[in-house]
Amino acid sequence: IMSIGSRKQSYWVHTSISLMLMLGFGFIPPILGFTQMGMALLGVLVGAVYGWITLEIAWPSLAGLLALAIWGYDSMNNILKNSFGNSTVVMMLFILVFTMYMSRCGCMDAITKWFISRKIIVGRPYVVLFVFYALGVILSFATSNIAAMLFLISVAIPFCENLGYKRKDKYPIALIFAIYLGTQCGLTVIPIKPPMLMMISLIEAASGITVDTATWILFFGALHIVALLVWIAVVRFLIRPEVDTFKNMTENDFAEYRNIKIPTEAKIGFAAITIMMLFMLIPTFLPKAWAITAFCSKIDIAGAILLVFVLIAIMPKEGSAKFNFQIVANSEKMNWNVILMTAFALTIASALSSDSTGFNETINTYLVPLMSAFNPAVMIFVFSTILHFMTNILNNSAMSAIFINPMVAVASALGMNLFFTPATAMVGMFDGLLSPAGTASAPLLMGHEWMDMKEYYKNSFGIFAGFELFLLIAAVVLF
Repeated sequence: IMSIGSRKQSYWVHTSISLMLMLGFGFIPPILGFTQMGMALLGVLVGAVYGWITLEIAWPSLAGLLALAIWGYDSMNNILKNSFGNSTVVMMLFILVFTMYMSRCGCMDAITKWFISRKIIVGRPYVVLFVFYALGVILSFATSNIAAMLFLISVAIPFCENLGYKRKDKYPIALIFAIYLGTQCGLTVIPIKPPMLMMISLIEAASGITVDTATWILFFGALHIVALLVWIAVVRFLIRPEVDTFKNMTENDFAEYRNIKIPTEAKIGFAAITIMMLFMLIPTFLPKAWAITAFCSKIDIAGAILLVFVLIAIMPKEGSAKFNFQIVANSEKMNWNVILMTAFALTIASALSSDSTGFNETINTYLVPLMSAFNPAVMIFVFSTILHFMTNILNNSAMSAIFINPMVAVASALGMNLFFTPATAMVGMFDGLLSPAGTASAPLLMGHEWMDMKEYYKNSFGIFAGFELFLLIAAVVLF
């Protein structure tokens, strides 16, 4: 009874702190150029993060959206439209339903059984990490990093369950992070995605130079190699997940799955994912003048998923449809934690980047002049490290627009390279795992039902260490 009472008391203490941060931080006098609204929005973010870590995901996310309206950032109607109507949130919702269908039709089960029966993974847990990392690179480059993450995680979890792992075990969490790293690499290394093209256009507009694609690939390829190696070292020697399941495996384990017959429903699932991938790939690889390319570009990734939904729904089977959206969407537990956290995180990131907060003026007034007084190598390292933390508060695209012009101006004044200076300084933007507002991937990871927040931060700080090591090396070598 005392234990129950203590838990209830702790719950209300954490709840009170979370709400006080959301609703009380805005009464603190503004500092360093922040506006009163900026202080209020920062408190909303801190309060939500505190609630996520100590309590749960759902209600702090909803309370955060409500707090934005209470502080007068925007009307509740607009906040809901901009949060749950965000294209990333909508796409995530449809992809979650699609992965449920893939599981329901037996496709995920077939993929999992094929994978765990491969001889190459016997006794090699870190080979599995690399395989999922490589799949993340390929699928993210070909389609979308969020779509690739959701699909691969939906394969990785049944794989871990078949090996006997349970929720919040260290190895499945490490496998999820391997997928994240791979999808981030696929997003950034080859500059064909909109965020990377925007960053290139900003550098070229500010500096007057032409960014060489090969130089970009080598630079960001080196970044991700260093980050991957450091993270693997952290997992192997510090986190040390339980891998005895792999060590005890023999080539005879799961051998019965090597020649398994794939059921008809699973074949339809494979056809569905193939069609969806093709529609996602076409805008990247086919000429833009072609009608099919224009069509695929117009419907985008969410449209490709909806198109597959329609195609598999109208295919009859013994008088009934193969796909019923309502039945599939309710057939398994919908991970609303991911949806709610993402909706809030994207909204607060956009809010903090707005002119009403004073963040932009503070950066240009205080931070940029301070950094220009350092030695070039020290300046780049310190500046990028600061951005590394700030990307967990502010929207990445907005940060690019804010920082690239000042960085190019400083580089020009100091005679530094006009590509490597802003590129190195912006490296920190590509790792926004410390807060759910840092990147669309963070709430997806934090809100996953297999995730443990302590293990989450162990892995995320391992990735952070990899990025920081690259920054140190790049700052010394280049400047």
